[in-house]
Amino acid sequence: MMDDEAVIRRALERILKILDYEAVMVADGKTAIEAYQKAAAVGRPFDVLILDLRVDSGMNGQDAASELKKIDPSVKAIASSGDPTDPAMVDPLAHGFKTAVAKPYEMQDLAKVLEETIAKDRRPGL
Repeated sequence: MMDDEAVIRRALERILKILDYEAVMVADGKTAIEAYQKAAAVGRPFDVLILDLRVDSGMNGQDAASELKKIDPSVKAIASSGDPTDPAMVDPLAHGFKTAVAKPYEMQDLAKVLEETIAKDRRPGL
């Protein structure tokens, strides 16, 4: 999960733990890419990434998603923003994301988005 605001990272980390997800929390897109590559290299690839579209400093989620697609075309990235008019929130597929989740996060909505995104592209029996 990538968000430049520490308070949002802490809140989302708590929600993800309640939902029984293991999470890596980072503050910018560059660090998200590094964490993604490191996890894959040690045989623990991420199932999904939640990327904040707007950050005050560092690489934003849109740029990170574009770079991640170059590394792994099958990456499952979720756009995240408090701005519902952001083009990636309106049409996530056109911007390289599987879907989008709006801030502030509601636990039920987040659980549904994660479950559906992780399950996408899986064949029965996998």
